[in-house]
Amino acid sequence: MSGSDRRGKGHWADVAVASHRALRHFDDFIHPLLKQAGLGNMAVSNVIFLLSLDKGPKRVVDLIRDENIAGSNVSYAIASLVDCELAVRESDPKDKRVRVVTLTERGQNLAASIRRATSGDAGQIGAALKGVTHFENHCSTGMRRLAHAG
Repeated sequence: MSGSDRRGKGHWADVAVASHRALRHFDDFIHPLLKQAGLGNMAVSNVIFLLSLDKGPKRVVDLIRDENIAGSNVSYAIASLVDCELAVRESDPKDKRVRVVTLTERGQNLAASIRRATSGDAGQIGAALKGVTHFENHCSTGMRRLAHAG
């Protein structure tokens, strides 16, 4: 898995494959924590969604934008977290038309448990996040190019 061909040209597709594999390993890694919390069947996508909420309440519209997730998928993820008593959905006090999602104490505890179990060297984590950001930017730029070309 060099990430490049004979001409020294790299392929972002290799990053996608490695990212998907890493996510499966992450799922395996956190499964005992989920099982201990009585959530052994929770999808890793919902765990990722839970972790995106552990910094404080978020408006649903912001989740859709920030996490680059389709609105219907956000609705399903929120419903799953609410059903598991990990989050609550309420009206935004500033604008009653807008919904806000907040982790419950149970959700906060689970998120904290996952973060503790996955803590590591800040330099390595920073480098990994930088690489993921490069990949995201490449994909976003490519999508814009394709949209303008079509």
